[in-house]
Amino acid sequence: MTLKLMLPAAALSALASASHADEMSVDGSGPQLIAFDGVQQLTQAASRQRMLTQMLGYTLTVDAAGNATECTLSRKFRRKATELALCRPLLRFSRFEPARDAAGNAVEGTYSGTIDFKMLMSGKGLRDESAGY
Repeated sequence: MTLKLMLPAAALSALASASHADEMSVDGSGPQLIAFDGVQQLTQAASRQRMLTQMLGYTLTVDAAGNATECTLSRKFRRKATELALCRPLLRFSRFEPARDAAGNAVEGTYSGTIDFKMLMSGKGLRDESAGY
């Protein structure tokens, strides 16, 4: 199962969240998720880690080219392999429109969201925190 998400609308009700660009000014905008094509891979990783009934926050660093380059999870795991297994699909399958500064130039930024693995199984597990979901 591959699930694509187009984000221009706040109808993102189920799939991730925008945050702020580190270098963003008042007139700038944070990175915008264009698509996430890794639902199956993320679900498999969560299943292997026995997390299918849990929620997990994450923050992705998005470079000026729109590529996710770093992943930070809201909780620490005893094994680094667990963090890597959960971050890998978020980094590999997320595509972004980069953050913009006040002049409209692409800049590095961050994008944060929450994964509800139980809802992910029903296709509604990544939440758009910026839209109040």
